[in-house]
Amino acid sequence: MALIILSGLLKDYLESLVRQGVINDQLAKLVNQKCLDDPDFIVRRICVYSGDAETLLLEMAHCIDLPDVDFSILAANAQKLHEESSWIGAEHVRLACARLIQSCVEKNRSKFSRELAWVEAEFHKTQSVLESIVQMEQRIIRLKK
Repeated sequence: MALIILSGLLKDYLESLVRQGVINDQLAKLVNQKCLDDPDFIVRRICVYSGDAETLLLEMAHCIDLPDVDFSILAANAQKLHEESSWIGAEHVRLACARLIQSCVEKNRSKFSRELAWVEAEFHKTQSVLESIVQMEQRIIRLKK
């Protein structure tokens, strides 16, 4: 009974997040399609995304503070974060990355710094949501055992 209720709550929560635009339906599909052979796939994938995103954000923050900014490195990191956010369904982060990439094309240090701050803020909001999803998934996994 608890498993059915919790699964329903997770489904409703994901639908709410999609409606709000925080995530796109990619994450909802990943959660719904998780394989019975690998029940903690989505938990691991969210953890990997969070770690990779934090690393990329730290690298970009470090690179923009260097005297000679290499915008090609910044653009590559921003593009990687954009792709990973798209894959996991982190819609706000993905959208923020598009502006970050554009600031690299323009080679505008001050604009890049502003956009990076926005991406970081969106990531931290999204990370909080993802942590809630992980907690719910872990409870569901425990109930299935």
